[in-house]
This record gives sequence, C-alpha cells and structure tokens, in this order.
Amino acid sequence: MSRSDLEALPVGTAVEVAFQDSGRRVTGPGEHGTYTLRAAGRSWTLSRFTQHASQAGQSRDDRTPASEWEAELIVG
Repeated sequence: MSRSDLEALPVGTAVEVAFQDSGRRVTGPGEHGTYTLRAAGRSWTLSRFTQHASQAGQSRDDRTPASEWEAELIVG
C-alpha cells in the first residue's frame, strides 16, 4: 500500500486483492463478480480496481506484482 486515506489501512500495509466471479454467464458488466481488498484481518469491496490512469494505453503485463494499481472502495 503506497497511498491510503483510511485510518484502518495505513501506508505500508500488505494487502491482497481477490476476484470472486458470479459463477454464471451474465450480460451486464456489474454482474461479472466483485473485487475484494483484504488487509490486517479486514476486507473491503472495491468499486474499481485498475492500473493507474497515467499508465493507460501503455504496454504492460497485468500479472506483474510490482505494477501500480488503484483500488477504490465502496463506502457504506
């Protein structure tokens, strides 16, 4: 974690992001599944998980662990 506005998720915290698919064939983009960020014994559902906007359009390997990614939490 290199940047965070959450007190429960300070900078430097090790995090894991997992994708849970819906397990069925779907047509709507919001029905495919959810990303969940886990850290420090807690979990947050993500509304967005993507590479930083400044990297859009560049050639990259999404499997690279060192890639910079942005996660936006669902607040509520």
